[in-house]
Amino acid sequence: MKKAILCFSLLMFISCAGSVVYRPLTDEKYPSSKHIDVYTKEKPQKPYKEIGKIEVKGGDIIKAAIKKAKKVGADGIILASESKKIVYLSRRNPETQTSDISPETEVHALFIAIKYIEKD
Repeated sequence: MKKAILCFSLLMFISCAGSVVYRPLTDEKYPSSKHIDVYTKEKPQKPYKEIGKIEVKGGDIIKAAIKKAKKVGADGIILASESKKIVYLSRRNPETQTSDISPETEVHALFIAIKYIEKD
């Protein structure tokens, strides 16, 4: 029983922390970036190319996307889509020995990682 509770607790911790998946759109590699421009409403005015897709589920989606974008060497990220859904989580209350069910909002977002195109 203790193992089941431990596994469930670990699963809940992982799901709250969120997940980030990067899918490159090019074979090119770039040095990591120090600054990321974030576009949530409009696209950049500068010429750019798409270098990858960043999928974030749960947690602080903007912070997680920026961290991944810096790691892959992007100059910016564009929010392509965002969805929210209510999930119901069951947690065991050790004091009452009952299960509590609580709703939580799960956020899923897709960002496009970009590199600005330098004019020659």
